[in-house]
Amino acid sequence: MLDVLGQAPVMFHRAYVGVTGSINAALWLSYAMGRRAQALTTTQESGTTVNGPLWFSFSREECEDGTGLSRHQQETARRDLRQIGIVLEQRKLTTEVAINTRKLGQLLMDQSRSQWGDRIAPLAVPAAKVVPTLPQPAARAASAGAPT
Repeated sequence: MLDVLGQAPVMFHRAYVGVTGSINAALWLSYAMGRRAQALTTTQESGTTVNGPLWFSFSREECEDGTGLSRHQQETARRDLRQIGIVLEQRKLTTEVAINTRKLGQLLMDQSRSQWGDRIAPLAVPAAKVVPTLPQPAARAASAGAPT
């Protein structure tokens, strides 16, 4: 029956509720993270390198269609997310947003530690890979006993 109505289900990451303190903020953040993933894919496909925040935008209407959140609910969610440092905003012709993924990741880890304590293994951060540098061509020739 839902297929007949023409509306897709609205889904969000439940873990965001604890981080944001609000179902609406969690829903808005889930939607924004999906849009961020699309923006990142587009940026990577164009060969552009992102240095700093990845700025992207979407309209209130797009967000309402995707989440069911009203304009007021969206504004409140963005305000709450700005206050805890997850969302950055800049106003140009349209409002652009960026997600502070480091802050979000830290809040999610803090939340996990408070819920699971010692049962969570520490994050395994790969060690920096050391790449040996090769000698310059003239130096290689000299080291091989050939005249320079």
